[in-house]
Order: sequence, then C-alpha cells, then structure tokens
Amino acid sequence: MSSSAHGVPGESVRQQIIDEATDKIEAILRRCDPIIPEQRMAIQSARMIMRKVDIVSRRQWQILRSPDDREPMASESEISEAVQHLEMTNGMMWQDEDLAAYQWINCAFPQYHIMLIILRHLCVVPFGELAKRAFAAVELHLGNFKTSRNGSLDGLKWTVLTTLRDRAFALMQKVEQDSVSGQQASTSQQMDTPPGDDDGMHVDMGIAALDWNSILEEYPLDMEHFS
Repeated sequence: MSSSAHGVPGESVRQQIIDEATDKIEAILRRCDPIIPEQRMAIQSARMIMRKVDIVSRRQWQILRSPDDREPMASESEISEAVQHLEMTNGMMWQDEDLAAYQWINCAFPQYHIMLIILRHLCVVPFGELAKRAFAAVELHLGNFKTSRNGSLDGLKWTVLTTLRDRAFALMQKVEQDSVSGQQASTSQQMDTPPGDDDGMHVDMGIAALDWNSILEEYPLDMEHFS
C-alpha cells in the first residue's frame, strides 16, 4: 500500500472502502421490489449516492495525494463518468412518471459537486463531443431546478455554478467560431501553415485558464459542504 507525502493511503484503499460499502448496500437493495415506486426510488437513490461518493471521493483523494494539495487535471474518463452520473440523475425521477410524487427528493439534493467538477473542466477543455454532452447534462439539470423553483436559482452555490456555466458557454462558443473560421480558410493558406503550429483546437489560455481561487474569493463558500 503506497502513501503520499501527507500520509494519505493509495487509491486502492479508497476503492476498497467504496467496494465494501457498495456490497453492503446492494445486499440490502436486493430485498427491494423495483415494481413498487417507493422501493424503486430507494434503489435508484442509493445507487446514485454511492456513484457520487465514488466520483467525488476519488477527486478529493487525488488532491490530497498531490504535491502542495494542487488539484490535478481530471481525465476524460473521469469527466465522462461524472457526466453519466448527472445524466442518470436527470432521468431518474424527473422523467419517471411513477416517481413524480417524489421529485422533491431531487429538489432537495442538487448535484452541486458533480456540476462543479464538470464545469471547471469545461472552462479548460471547452471542445469535443464530451464537452457538448457534458454541457447539455448541466443545462438540463439547471433547467429542472429553475422549473421547480419558479425560474429562480438563489444562493451562493448556484451563483458559482451559473457563473462557471456562463464562462464555459462563452468558451465553447469561441471554440466553435474559431473552428468555423478555420474551415472557411482557403486550402492554400492551410498548406502554408508551418509544421508544429496549432491545429485550430487551441483555446486562448488567457480566457480558459481560470484562477479558481479568485472565483471562490468572490463567493466565500464553505467548500467542504459543497456537496
């Protein structure tokens, strides 16, 4: 078992904790009947919670094991997993007519942390099919909550998320505009480009490289409870 300089155990230890907790929960859920709406809600909610704990704890573990607690860049597979979780959350009770009476549970537990992971990534990597899929999932989640709250998203956490959403959207638009401009360039101009130049997917780092600390200073949240 490897440990970081801070004495944090390796990823295998965290994964073992998650696996053991998942096994215990699945043993309990086997007694539930998914045909009964209340029990289907319990099954889906429990699995969603464990998936979220796995995703969020993995990121926290990576930060704790990094030098100077600097947050490492999330991998594409990690972002894909976070997006899949948000998509499943969006479809769990918002789209299941049998669970319409229990939508208040979704309203009581917004996916703050999952959206935070996704939006921070989009502000650095605002291009590609995964980015489009991720942004669509965030938009749907925000839209569901706007509807449930009569169009209002009040509170500091929502302010941070909507600010990041707007920045991610602006960056994605810029990338798309740059891509269109590149496609409209003549073949001769493209052939004259010296080898080693960027291929058009470069993002202006003056825009994309956000200073996350300055953002949090604007919105003094208790990040330990940003769940």
